[in-house]
Amino acid sequence: VDLDEVVREVVQRDGGSGDGQVVHEIAVRERLQQPGDCEQALAWTVAGDVKTPHARQPQTGGQRAAGGHARAKVHLLRPQPHRVAIGPCVLQGALQHLRIKKRCIWCDIIRQERQEGGRLIADQGRDAFYRGEIAQAIVKTSSAVGGTMQAADLADFSSEWVDPISIDYRGWKIYELPPNGQGMAALEMLNIMATFTPDPAGPQGPPELHKKIEAMKLAYTDLYRYNADPRFAKVPVEGLLAKNYATERAALISPDKANCTTSSGRPARGDTTYLAVVDKDGNIASLIQSLYDAFGSGVAVNGMGFILQDRGGLFTLDPNHPNALAPRKRPVHTIIPAFMERGDTHIGFGIMGGSNQPLAHAQFVSNFVDYGMNIQAALEAPRFTIAGTAEPIGCRLLIESRVTPEVVEELRKKGHNIVVRKEYSSAMGRGQAVLHNSATGANFGASDPRADGSAEPEPPPQP
Repeated sequence: VDLDEVVREVVQRDGGSGDGQVVHEIAVRERLQQPGDCEQALAWTVAGDVKTPHARQPQTGGQRAAGGHARAKVHLLRPQPHRVAIGPCVLQGALQHLRIKKRCIWCDIIRQERQEGGRLIADQGRDAFYRGEIAQAIVKTSSAVGGTMQAADLADFSSEWVDPISIDYRGWKIYELPPNGQGMAALEMLNIMATFTPDPAGPQGPPELHKKIEAMKLAYTDLYRYNADPRFAKVPVEGLLAKNYATERAALISPDKANCTTSSGRPARGDTTYLAVVDKDGNIASLIQSLYDAFGSGVAVNGMGFILQDRGGLFTLDPNHPNALAPRKRPVHTIIPAFMERGDTHIGFGIMGGSNQPLAHAQFVSNFVDYGMNIQAALEAPRFTIAGTAEPIGCRLLIESRVTPEVVEELRKKGHNIVVRKEYSSAMGRGQAVLHNSATGANFGASDPRADGSAEPEPPPQP
């Protein structure tokens, strides 16, 4: 970690200036350089407690360290089990909230906890996590912060192999995850788009963007109305993905006017990682993992060095909704790794970003299929997205500034409320893709410039 940059960032955040800034910098530097004091240094970095040198001890009971200047949603765990936590005393976590991307510093005690959790899984397999010592620690931690998780909730759980749902899009087979995931919205959006001819003006012209935006609104309205855990509610996937239904929905799109009356549930923000891998034999893995919110629940499992996710926040409390909260039920899920294929060409892809994912998938597929882009260009091309969080899916949309001002103005004339973001905005999601050609054996990789990923070839074998 560049200590000077850390110090500058903390001081700038806390608004120090003049002689006070010099004193502040000295205090921060002293605390961060003290050996063996990573925990308290992290508390100071996150909570801004350096302004009050006489009150340097973090409080207990889940409270912030003294000073209260923190903007990050972070608490400290150590080592008392009653203290709520982010878990790892990793300076990287705090610095992310301070917008610094540097290498992280690990506290020895948290490293030991992670090693212990990993050792238990290595020695005892899945039972260590779902029935053994790790399960006991999870339930104990949940109970300590008022949670309702029981040992049986973990012991009775099993991962599932599910059949993907799919459609034909102009000769390409597009695969997405079924409910309780939101993959059906991407497929319904593509079905609606398939009823129109790709506009010759290109993917960033007003007619094509207007069509995609309106198709997205119709698909998302259905998503938030019907999506749920299929073990608890009947989700009409077959009907939603029927071609005649897409034709009916497409008929609602006016070529000249935006529809501002559709509404959504609560699009989510996420702490998500996606990767796509293809090996020399053409096997493709499309994998996504997410804690949901940044740092998930904000609660670390005592002694195990990992954080609990908070996907339960995607339930609704309306008892008449198919996604209503219930025991042993899965909430609506945003994360949807995907595949597509035609003939000898096979693609694994995914685009992170909460409820942005289905509409981003549809734009990627259209760029590749309708406009002949390669997978890198299809990821890089300008995108639009919904405005976010709890707002209705009306006419307010975000779009990247690489879409020309003339096109933006034409969309506004149709009634779209356009907010222009930077050239490559992470609000549009962050994607990765791999392609395998089974005729030639060639593999291709692509990585979205909106994120910090990369396309990496397999290293050559060592002699």
